[in-house]
Amino acid sequence: MFTQLNSTRDVYYITPAAWKLINANTLASARLTPSWMIRLIQDLSSKLTAESWAFWFTWMAPYLLEGYLPQEHYDHFLLLTRIIKLATCLEITEEMMDELDTGIRQWHTDYER
Repeated sequence: MFTQLNSTRDVYYITPAAWKLINANTLASARLTPSWMIRLIQDLSSKLTAESWAFWFTWMAPYLLEGYLPQEHYDHFLLLTRIIKLATCLEITEEMMDELDTGIRQWHTDYER
């Protein structure tokens, strides 16, 4: 089923050259991020901690991946990061629960298409 995963023919494929630029921008951005927000992020090809990947995926990648994915996939990615941000809040209000419910349902519907 997943034999074609990471295929260069996929519309969401990001070239190695683009990843090199994304990595350089990640390192530059990480240097400007206050240390109390994140541990040191090194090269994306190195062994990052789950915490570092989570921070990158949720807070940095929405800016760093803009323009590298087809808009439909980028919007789907942004919805996922919004869901993660809401789900990991220390306090969740009823309005946030409603937004989570709507967001998860929408993400799943979009994924199934």
